[in-house]
Amino acid sequence: MKTISLKKVAAVAVTVLATSGISVISAPSAFALADQAQNLTVFAASPTTATALSGTTTVSIYVGASAALTTGQGFTVIPSNTSRPNGASAPTISLTSANAAAPFATSGTTANTSVLTTSGAGLQSTAQGTSGGTLGTITAGVGTKIGELTVTGYDQPGIYRVTVTPDGAGTDVAVVLDIPVGYSADSTYANKVFPFQGSNITTGWAGTASGLAGVRITNLTAGTRYYVTVDKGAINGVAVTASIAGGSATAGTASTYNFTNAVNLGGGIDFWSTSATRASLTSDGVDITVTDLGAATTTVKVVSYAAGSGAATTFASATVTWGVSAAPSAQYSTMGLNAGTGTAITAAASDTTATTVATTANTQQFNIMVSVKDQYDVAYSGFVLSASLTGPGSLGLDTDQDGSAPSTGRSIKATLADNAGQVSIYGDGTAGTTVVSIVATTAAGVSTVIGTKTVKFAGSASKITVTQNLYVAKAGTQLGATPSTTVGTNAATSVATTPAFYAEVMDKDGVDAVAGSVVKMTSSDSTIIVVGVCAETITGGVGAPTTNTAAPGNFECSVSGATGAASGKSATVTFSVYSSTTGLYSIVATPITFTIGGAIAKSVIATDKASYTAGEAVTLTATSTDSLGNKAYDGQTPFASISSNKGFGGTNGALSLTAKEIVNGKYSTTSSKGVASVFAPSTPGSFTISGLYTDAATGTAYSATGSVADGNAALLTQIVALNAKIVALNALIAKIMKKLGVK
Repeated sequence: MKTISLKKVAAVAVTVLATSGISVISAPSAFALADQAQNLTVFAASPTTATALSGTTTVSIYVGASAALTTGQGFTVIPSNTSRPNGASAPTISLTSANAAAPFATSGTTANTSVLTTSGAGLQSTAQGTSGGTLGTITAGVGTKIGELTVTGYDQPGIYRVTVTPDGAGTDVAVVLDIPVGYSADSTYANKVFPFQGSNITTGWAGTASGLAGVRITNLTAGTRYYVTVDKGAINGVAVTASIAGGSATAGTASTYNFTNAVNLGGGIDFWSTSATRASLTSDGVDITVTDLGAATTTVKVVSYAAGSGAATTFASATVTWGVSAAPSAQYSTMGLNAGTGTAITAAASDTTATTVATTANTQQFNIMVSVKDQYDVAYSGFVLSASLTGPGSLGLDTDQDGSAPSTGRSIKATLADNAGQVSIYGDGTAGTTVVSIVATTAAGVSTVIGTKTVKFAGSASKITVTQNLYVAKAGTQLGATPSTTVGTNAATSVATTPAFYAEVMDKDGVDAVAGSVVKMTSSDSTIIVVGVCAETITGGVGAPTTNTAAPGNFECSVSGATGAASGKSATVTFSVYSSTTGLYSIVATPITFTIGGAIAKSVIATDKASYTAGEAVTLTATSTDSLGNKAYDGQTPFASISSNKGFGGTNGALSLTAKEIVNGKYSTTSSKGVASVFAPSTPGSFTISGLYTDAATGTAYSATGSVADGNAALLTQIVALNAKIVALNALIAKIMKKLGVK
């Protein structure tokens, strides 16, 4: 951080220098408060990381005072751009209050605060508390935060200098901020060399084969002589600002440089950072343009030499990679799928989730906004954008990005002047799944698939799939969760959050129907099972669109046990959909059966096998019945307590099962899909799982036993048997040798 002492800087006219340019933000308009008598100092830190050319720089601004502020007096804080890179336009600068109501105070009360408001691009205090506010004193080092400085609108890489000036009646001290902008090509010597020409200058430095590339050398130290050389390439041109000087003296002729070999650019150049007409500014510098001579890379190196020893010190270096022409990149390009005529160009995660629509012919249902970038994450323009589809529908393509392109065919293309276009998707009256492919083709005829988007045109409802989740209801009680139109509201992590069943309504091709199917449920005996409601999941839930995406055509449905229904009684429920063709609820699903059950009176706890090998999957089940021996109703917890004399493995290996619930009269540690969650102990021998199962009393004891085979014992038995066979064989061999007379 640099500081300069300035008095009433806002009122002083500043000369505009032709080569680097200086612009000053006008002081805020006059206000009623007298200038603050105390000495004010602005504190802020220059950024150390370069801002992208298209980015915004934000810096926190602090002000300190020499003593408590004087009642009834105010001050202004004004930022201005005091230098910038060669050829750059003035950036946009603003300073906003950190807290417009009370940025600083002695006691936190309104009477003791000074209010800062934005005026022009600066801040000024427009009201003053009766006792005066306080700022952090200058000796504190950082003062009090008064606001945020933002700078944007950069159009050239290099160093932009912004001065932030306080304006009171005392001796005030401004802060000077040097903001690096662009791609810093040397990570070791950061913010000293910035590419300004090439096929990529934003995320690296690259140039086309046999072409030109340029790098800006800046942030120079005043009064220093620098030497520039290149390897495996040639310097094609040099441009310097007014502070750069040739000759042999520190302050030589402005805007010149030296041929190091005194003849031409072949030996590189050297220059002084300070000229006779102007001292060096961090924004000043030298632009070096190099040309490709056939090598893969060219490195521009900048050094200085010690006056006495002649030792070289590297200032910075930058390497350009040749032969890598910019081309469309699927990685950096984006395609936003919008419902209707939407125009958002976003990542796939923000695509519309309503991707199933009606087949209505000649009606635009979607709009794909395309933004093409090259492999350097830079906008790529001047190419042919093509779109084609498989499946039903037609497409429109144009460049005006208004949300609607007229339908012109199924495989279409257009030349884009810039990097963005739009592809509209229309129905043609046919149902099915449609995949749209987007391709960018360069002038050289090289094509890149930017991506694909998939949508569905749904025909009329034709068939239904029903998935039953729960089975046994309690008399007079709803079974499971209340259906919701928002996906994810019912998480299905317990009986209470699980609907009794799901229904999926589809067209003849298996595509989910569009929202709005008219459905009903019918109970075969409403004195046993009473139907509830069905809710179509038309709204995405938490985590949408990547999870819990809206699912039109899908329903959550509820049923209840009828009041007074007896245990063991059952009824079927039939889900059906109204057909506009027949005028009836003629699209009918397979009926599903629900039963009435009572509270748990007995549970049988058992394992699926008597013996296991170490680490083998174990299925532990609790089968629960009511007092009549019928299946107990869903959602009850069979385990009042559970423990074992040995440790099991798996996600349920700790046997923490007291919160587990029965469904259809049973709980199992192995899922319906066959995924085990308990595995046998690693040590051999018997094990016992015991505890109390839930019943109407205080719980009834249970015990399930099993064992883990000793793998070593089995091996030992095999060894003993093998040894016996070896002994017998030796005896036989000895007998044969004796008969043969062999000793």
